[in-house]
Amino acid sequence: MHPLLKRQLKRIGLDEATVPTSLDGWQQLLERVNQSYLESDQGHELLERSIALSSREMQELNEQLRRTSESQLAGERDKLQTVLRSIGDGLCVVDGHWNIVLLNPEGERLWGLTEKEVVGRRLHDMISLSYGTKLTEPIFTQILLDDTAQGGSFRTDDGLLTSITGRSFPVSCVLAPIVHENRSAGAVLVFRDITDRKQTEDIRRHTESLLRRQQSTLLELTRNSILQSGVLEPALQEITRATAMTLGVSRTSIWLLSEDHGSIRCKDLYESSKHSHSSGIELKSANFPEYLKDDQKIPDALAELGELATKPEANIIKLPNISASVPQLEEAIEVINGGRVVRVLVHEREVVGVVVRGEVVCDR
Repeated sequence: MHPLLKRQLKRIGLDEATVPTSLDGWQQLLERVNQSYLESDQGHELLERSIALSSREMQELNEQLRRTSESQLAGERDKLQTVLRSIGDGLCVVDGHWNIVLLNPEGERLWGLTEKEVVGRRLHDMISLSYGTKLTEPIFTQILLDDTAQGGSFRTDDGLLTSITGRSFPVSCVLAPIVHENRSAGAVLVFRDITDRKQTEDIRRHTESLLRRQQSTLLELTRNSILQSGVLEPALQEITRATAMTLGVSRTSIWLLSEDHGSIRCKDLYESSKHSHSSGIELKSANFPEYLKDDQKIPDALAELGELATKPEANIIKLPNISASVPQLEEAIEVINGGRVVRVLVHEREVVGVVVRGEVVCDR
């Protein structure tokens, strides 16, 4: 018998083995049972209200937590995007199938492609990356892809990256996997253009090699028997030959200045292509412009100004200070004949203007 029914029978003086003997006894039993049902219904109603209230509160709390989490995640995502897009190195992110999902602005600049053009396409269809002495062999082989998928990483400071646009440049790069729950979920390629560094290293190596050759040549010349003989012409020939070989140039020569400083005379000219020596060429200072090509010559503005100043129709205006001279010069020209400024000659902190037929002729 249910414990609750036992309590109700006990309250009217009955037990499970005794039944009511009168109508009043049955009436009391029924009232007790009815009361029990009423109390049970009230209890269920209260419980349902409590559960409904708790459910609403839990839903509101859950919604609040969800919004807070989404806001925090969005904030963190924005920070990450800002960092990724502002770093100075190129950065490319791929998924587990090597499809590109992100390319930062520096990567766009280096590849010559926009992010929209590459997202969704396979990495090794967009670029070729090689390294070391095998610069014609791409590193995106299946072996490397499998190794990265298993958590391995690849790094080189001597790579060559070529994009489908044809742009090619030396790079330092790192290819590292993105691991999630002990499984590769993609990879990150970080790369840097090291063209300037390579050029600097090449210049340094060339300079070091040149200095070593120069030191070796100087040491050889100090021990050279021809120089120690005291005979001038063979010694000069040995010096020009050694200089051409050391510097890697096609012509080297030694010239002497005349006593009147009017010319220079070649004592020895060595041409490495012919392995020959010559001498006797003389260059006079008076003929200096003839030794220059047309694109190396500049007009003689002072001579031109001097020639113009000798003409009867010229008016010469001289002002002492350039800082306040241009307005004064223009005003003086207008007073003379209403001419317009064409050029201005500045010489030794003075402005000189020559007016010829209504125009100011000038040069710097």
